[in-house]
This record gives sequence, structure tokens and C-alpha cells, in this order.
Amino acid sequence: MDAEEPRDLIDYWNLRALGWRILPVPKQWSEALVEPCRRYVTEMHVPYRFNPKMMQTTTLLCSRSSHQSEVDAFATRLRTPTEHSLSTQHWYPRLWSKWARGPDDIQRCNVVAEEGEVECAVEERRIRFASLFPRFAEYFGGSGKPRWANVVHVRDYWPGTETAMVLPPGVGNLNRLLDAFSPDPASVTSEGIVIQCAHPSMKHHWRLPDGLSVFRSWLGGQGMSTRLSGAGANALQLVRSLGGPWGVRAIAHGEIIELLNKMAEGQVESTIESADESGRKVTVRGRVVSREEIWACLMRVTNNNTSEAKSRLKFFADKQILKLGLRLECSECFQRNWYPIEDISEEVRCERCLKVFRFPVAEPQMTAWCYRTQGAFSAGNYAQGNYSVALALKFLTGTIDVPVTWVPGIEITKRNDIAFEVDLAMWRNEHHLDRSAPYLVLAECKTYDEFTQRDLSRARELGKRFPGSVLAFVTLRTELGERERARLQRLSRRGRRYAGRGEEQLNPVLILTGHELMNDMGPPYCWAILGSRAEPVAQRYQGHRGIAELCDATQQLHLGMEPYHEWLEQHFKKRAEARARRGTRARDKT
Repeated sequence: MDAEEPRDLIDYWNLRALGWRILPVPKQWSEALVEPCRRYVTEMHVPYRFNPKMMQTTTLLCSRSSHQSEVDAFATRLRTPTEHSLSTQHWYPRLWSKWARGPDDIQRCNVVAEEGEVECAVEERRIRFASLFPRFAEYFGGSGKPRWANVVHVRDYWPGTETAMVLPPGVGNLNRLLDAFSPDPASVTSEGIVIQCAHPSMKHHWRLPDGLSVFRSWLGGQGMSTRLSGAGANALQLVRSLGGPWGVRAIAHGEIIELLNKMAEGQVESTIESADESGRKVTVRGRVVSREEIWACLMRVTNNNTSEAKSRLKFFADKQILKLGLRLECSECFQRNWYPIEDISEEVRCERCLKVFRFPVAEPQMTAWCYRTQGAFSAGNYAQGNYSVALALKFLTGTIDVPVTWVPGIEITKRNDIAFEVDLAMWRNEHHLDRSAPYLVLAECKTYDEFTQRDLSRARELGKRFPGSVLAFVTLRTELGERERARLQRLSRRGRRYAGRGEEQLNPVLILTGHELMNDMGPPYCWAILGSRAEPVAQRYQGHRGIAELCDATQQLHLGMEPYHEWLEQHFKKRAEARARRGTRARDKT
């Protein structure tokens, strides 16, 4: 650094404020500092405490007033005896860019006077708490104007709660959204919910919103209307029936999903065909499965673990997903009917011929215990395609536990424009301690169908309307077709580009298949079944770069794409070659 350059001095103190272990090397003292720097580099080249296989290294950072050649010359003069103990960095960390702080390992410092934690009793999503205030607030009064700010973070430790844990910056009319009884204005920034305080110990009463309310408020500020679709209402009921996203793991198996869909679609209950008045044959159908068949399925799923199979069957019964009853054959029309336990008596009525017949007391062995699906699980076509929605929600909230705000199946309309339907929308923080702006995830969910060109065109249009959002493609299949991969590769490469002048990707693409959705373990452990082709991806995956790293890994695994850093290197290389060609043509023309 240049000790006489104000910019270098300011940059040095900014880097210290980040908590970096950084030492100044002024150009004016370079001769005298060669030997001390050499000793420092040698002393710092030691194994990491928790990973002896990795060695700590020293980085020589080039200030913005220095030239790359000066740094390289000084590094050469150090002549450290140990190889790889010193590296040079010719670019300055981008403190000014919110999207580049993560890749450059920069976390902003906060000026905080006091912190506190309040455990609130929640009644109908209502909470009550008092604001914090600095000590001087008791002695120096104001004129009703804000004098300090409280930053509030709400945390529910039950994963996937319906209560909104993440609010997007810029959401309008926050006091109304929170149903707040307080004169202090509130707003949302990347820090959290900010309350501008004027009086000490002000009491706040909030009603925490759900995901649909947050999306309505946020999109309403952009001139868009939002409503829950029919499939979205069914998906919400399905998740609630399972006790939330955490309970979705109970159906996270292909054989269970197929059995539930079979019960919803119906099966032939009787081999005897009856005829109506016109003489046409009638096929009698019902939505029941014998207990033996369900038990055999659960035993296969649990690898013959009797205790786990009983626990899962009890879970389905307790959550009223399955209802137990008897299947009886009518003595008049010989058709089989299903009767719940509460409807069984000495005389029962046939649902087909509407005649009353006596319960077969003399031959009870002819009866059969059966189960029938209830509620959202009774909808056909794989619960209107919502099994994949529920499993995607489980993966993004339970398997990867971070604060989220989610809503399934919403329709977005801007004035008289065409409505866009999103199978799953979610605001998602990278981790619990992250104070950067959350990510918006928009998911297209399929059960076993193929992603068509129409699906990708709709996703691309959504990406244009919401730049920076993550476009997720979810399927229960374990492998994608060739045409799908080609389409998704084009969309993924487009989404890897930068949005505007920032370092944010335009629209990262996330691919979730049955390997991720049907596994209770998160990445990279859920990829172990993929074998050798997933091994290099799993070894590189660390998870600290959040959903951007997950997008990159799934693109490599399921689309056969190159890693993001290799693509970025080739992208910049092509841009440099294009600039060189344009410069050559300009010189030739001159």
C-alpha cells in the first residue's frame, strides 16, 4: 500500500473493521519490511487446528493505488522457503457490492448498543414484546422523532412453519401487514424488521403474517395481484394434514406415493359386473385398500422393520390421512361397499342398490378391514400434482433448515396481463445468521411428467419479471430425458449471467429430482446413490455458499453441465476475445 495515499489508508481500516487479520506493508518501508514479512509468512504456514491436512497461507493483497507488477516484485523478494506458503491477490475485495460480499468473504459490521432475546407465547400468531433502548434515552428526551432503531428477527424453531419468518425488503405498509398497534414506524431492510424508536420501553403487539399475506403485500406494491389457486389450496391442506413440512418425510417414498394415488384414483371392488336398467354393464369402483396390502407396502419401505412400519401406519391414522373401515358384500346386488367403523351396525345400507341388509354375523370371515384416503389425499392425479410440491417444501425447509416464508400454488396477475401460476413460491435466507437480502425461489413442480418447452418459456418470463430469483424445477423422477436436459441447459446458462452491473446471477436454476426429494438426508449425502458420477460434486460441495452452490451442484449432476467457475472463466474469456476483435476491426477501419 501507499502510506501517503488516503484511499489506501481508508481501505486498510475498512479491512480491519471486517475483522480480517491484516498487516500494512507501506511502499515507503518495503526494504526494511522484507525480512519481517518473510518471517511472518513462515510462522503462519502451519496446519489448521481442526484439519491438519490443510495448511494456513498468507495472502499479499494489492491495494487500489498499487500496480500488480509492484506486488509481484515484492513477493519475489520474500523468497519464502516453504512452497505455497504465500499467494498474491491482485483484486480488491468488493465492499460496495451487496452481491459480491458473499463470494469475497465479506460481512458488514453492525453498530449495536444492546441485544436481547424474548420468548413469546403465540396466540393466533400474535406476539407481544418491548423495544430495547440505550441508557442515554432515559435522560435525553426528544420531540417525538425517532432517536434510535430496533432490528427485530423473529424465529420459530419448528422447521417449515406457516408463519412468515422472512420478509422481503421493500414490502409495503408493514404496520398493516403486522397488524401493529404502535406509533413507531416499521420497515424491512436486509437487516430485518427495523423499528424507528422515539420512546423507551415501547410495547409492541404484532400479528405475524403467513406466506400468502406476505406475497400479497410485496407483489401488491408492484401493481400485481396474488391469490391462492385451487391446486395451491389442496397442497396447503395436504401439508397441514401431515403436520407441516417436517411430517412430509412420512410419504417420502415412491411406493407409498403410488399406493396413495391408487387409493385416490380408485380400484375395482368387485369382480361381479352389475347392469343398470338399460342393460349396460356397470363397473363398480371404490377407493379402498386392504390392511394387508398397506402393511406389506410399509414393510417393504422400512426394510421389514416392524416397529417403524407400525409407527408410520399409526401416523397416517392419527393425522386422519387413512380411515379404517369394513368392506362388505351386499346380499342383494352382490356389490362390495366400504363402511367406516362408526357406520357399522346390525343392519347396513348398500350404496349401490340402496337396500338394507343384515351384517354377516354368521360368517364374519367374509368381512375385510380396509383403509380409505381422506381430505387432500383423496384427490386424483397424485393429489393434483402436489406430492412433488410437498416434498420440495420438505427439502427446502426441513432437510436444509433455514428461515423461510413459503406459499404453494399462487396465481400472479398484473392488471389485465396473463396470470402466472407458481407451484411453490418462497423467500429464503441463506442461514440463520445471514443479514443479506433473502432469495426468492419460484418452483415448477411435476410428478412424473416431462418439463415441456411451455414450462421453460413460462419460467423464463417469470425470471424476467423477478431478476435474481431462483428458478427451481422439481420432479419425482430420478433421471431427466435428453430433450429436458437440453432445454434446461440453455435456461441454466442464461441464468448464470450477471444481472445488470452487479455480481448477482440473473436467474440461478435449481434441479431437484427423486434423489433429493425422497431422501431424509440433505446434500451431499443424498447423492451417494448416484455413485461415481456424483463423487467429485459431493466432495466439492460445502454448503457455505447457500442456494447458489446448490444450484451449481444440481446442474452438474442432473444436466451434465460444467461447474460454475469453469463456465465463468470461459464466459470472461469469450468476452475478452470479442472485445479484442472489436478493437482490431476499429483499428483497421481507422
